Amino acid sequence: VVMLFFGFVQCPDVCPTAMYEMSQLLKKMEPATRDFRIYFVSVDPERDTQQLLQQYLSAFDPRIIGMTGSAEEIAGVARLHRAFYRKVPTPSGYTMDHTATVFLFDRKGAFFGTLDPTDQDSAKTAKLERLLSSAH
Repeated sequence: VVMLFFGFVQCPDVCPTAMYEMSQLLKKMEPATRDFRIYFVSVDPERDTQQLLQQYLSAFDPRIIGMTGSAEEIAGVARLHRAFYRKVPTPSGYTMDHTATVFLFDRKGAFFGTLDPTDQDSAKTAKLERLLSSAH
């Protein structure tokens, strides 16, 4: 089972909140989630090095793997999953607007659904339970 999230290290609220919530959800549902693979795909390849991603994600569940690549590679992955992101200028540089949902894929790699930041914890748990039961 795969959980996929698009974000960036300097994100002030959405990304750390999503990573924390995913970490708590995975912990709460153990051991059923033991084999989950969770990928944090950076939409800010200019700043997010693999080392920076690793350092940032060390505060969350150790199963969350940070991924980056060239701007073209990230654009391709985002397009494939219909994830949105764009660079937004700010007085001090820039920030990134991006999709805040977590994409879910079953054991066969088929798209299963999403975890939306507005979902209640009980709804997120129910979605993951359905995902786990569909895999058997």
